[in-house]
Amino acid sequence: MHPQRRRSDALPKRDPIRDAIENRAYELFLARGGVHGHATEDWLAAENELMDRRQAPLPRRRPQSS
Repeated sequence: MHPQRRRSDALPKRDPIRDAIENRAYELFLARGGVHGHATEDWLAAENELMDRRQAPLPRRRPQSS
């Protein structure tokens, strides 16, 4: 008899950062007109954009006046 596996055990966990980079790299690919041969360039550009955005300081909120 085989023990039943939980559905969460059967599916690999997704990395949201990797997914975001992958999506942005695909957008860059499409923006170039779908020209192949630039996958590494697109990946690195997407990674740089997203990492720069993550490291940017958050805008300061002004204190509310009563």
